[in-house]
Formats: sequence, C-alpha cells, structure tokens
Amino acid sequence: MADLDLDLVCVSSFLVLLQENHYGRASAHLSITSPALTKRVQRLERQLRCRLVERGPSGTLVVTDAGARFACAAQTLLAEVSAARAAVESRPVVLRLGIPSGSPSRSPLMNFNALARELRRSHPCCTVVRVELPFPRLRTAVADGEVDVLVTGPPVWHRATTCHPLPASAVRVGLVSTRHPLADAGTIDVEEFADLPMLYDPSLPREWMEVFVLDDVRPAREARLVDRRVTDTRAVFGAVAEGSAVVATLAAVMPPEDRSRRTLQLRGATPVEFHVATRTADRRTTVQALVEALRTVVGAGATDDVWVRRPVPVGNRLLPR
Repeated sequence: MADLDLDLVCVSSFLVLLQENHYGRASAHLSITSPALTKRVQRLERQLRCRLVERGPSGTLVVTDAGARFACAAQTLLAEVSAARAAVESRPVVLRLGIPSGSPSRSPLMNFNALARELRRSHPCCTVVRVELPFPRLRTAVADGEVDVLVTGPPVWHRATTCHPLPASAVRVGLVSTRHPLADAGTIDVEEFADLPMLYDPSLPREWMEVFVLDDVRPAREARLVDRRVTDTRAVFGAVAEGSAVVATLAAVMPPEDRSRRTLQLRGATPVEFHVATRTADRRTTVQALVEALRTVVGAGATDDVWVRRPVPVGNRLLPR
C-alpha cells in the first residue's frame, strides 16, 4: 500500500507552481516560503520516483515530460477528491456569484432561476446567491474570496484569477443626457460618438474602462475624457444625467430610459464578450459546475441587444497576466 501514498498538498502545490511558472510567485500565492515549496515538490518527486521540474534561471522552471503528464492527471485527481469529499459530507454548499453593482435584476444574462435549476442537476445540495460588487472591487473580489465566481463584460486581469469566455456578447450603446443635443438622434456612428467628452474614472481597472470609452475605436489617450469617480452603474447614470459627459455602455444591462437620459444606437460598434472569472487555485467541483451552468443558461433569453455566439470550448480560458 506504500506505493499508493500521495501527499495531496504537495500535488496541489505542484499545480500552483506550474500555473505561476516561478518559485517565488508560487510560494507567495501559497503563503509559504520558497524553500518550503521546494521541499513539497521534492517530496512529491520522491513519492512518484521521478523528476517533475528543473530550476531555470531567475527562479523560473522547466517542466519535464513526466511532470507534464502528471500535471494533466493531477487536475483530474484533485477534482475527484473534491467530489468524494462533497459526497461524504452531503452538506449544503452556497456559492457566491458576483455581478457589477447596479445591474438590473432581470436580464438575459442574469436568469438566476434557470441558473439554480441547471446547477442542481449535478449538485442538488448547491445553491447560488447573488452579490453586487462596486466597480473598484471587480478586479480583486474573486482573488480575495469575496465571491466564488464573477460574471462581467471585460475580462478580469489578476494573477490569482482565471477568466473563461461565455457564449454571449452584448451590443454597446451610447448614453446621453436628455439635455444633450443628440438626445433625440436615435442612432449615431460610433466614430462620431467617440469624439464627444466621455466619462472616465482613472481609478478603475484599465481593462474595464477601455470598453466604455470606446478604446477600440481610437486610443483612450486621444479621447476627450472627463474625470469622474463612479462606483456603480447608478453613479454612471447620475453623472451622465448631469450633462457634462457621455458614456458607452452595454444594452444588455440597461434599465428603461427615464427623464434624465437617452440611449443612442452606436452604428459600427463592436459587441463586448462576457466572461466568468474564478480563482485559479479553486478547483472545487461545485465552482466548475457553476461555470458550466453559466455557459448553458447565459443568453438563453437573448433579445436583439444580446446575441449568442457558437459554444466556447470548455478548456478555453484567459490566463492571468
């Protein structure tokens, strides 16, 4: 039976090392010292009786053929262990699904009833709660453990987070004050709209703001940006209503128009893909099941403002940068 002994902590640490591709970063991610991580890898190599990695320059590593083969099998092993634990414990699991604060309660991308039903098909004891996150916490909420999964438009770039594309995209529209000269225009070329003074919060993640100031039309540095702190969607609407700036936003998350703002169709604007973010080190089967449930139900109630692309391969993901 000794041949069957395998330290799962060492296995998990080895996978984190491969993900970070650097002993220093991996040890920081695991909250241990670099020598302690080295000892874990060496212990695993002794258990497997083969070399898994070789140190490269500046703390990087070179994975051996045996290490690459073991890494593939190890991910399945840890997932099965997690499933076995869940089966034994048989206790309710609550997953926290984060969304940007101020998003409408009813949206083609936020059908929580359908999402809960889909998740219960594979994990009957698992439930999902919705957590609204202010804009400044969108980049760190998953990594910090505030939520387990985050659904957002632009991807979240954080070294402890992995983003997966969802099979849905949303049309961008322009948002202006009812007092704006273009309030009754209905439709405008996206290049013309991009020339207007645009709302911009430099304190927010760049990948988030670039989508809403139409960086893909012309570089944000060439835009006429109006510096304004906005913490959620409601703050954006309030700032636009004042009339000092306009903003591009997603039609899929727009509430009905009111007396303070108007929506313009942006002719020629490219849609924005939606993403789901998870912690890179979180390999719980319940989290993986929630991601798959989101893939299944997102966009199921699509309108002209949300269109569903071809299914995204399960393994397709954006690595942290």
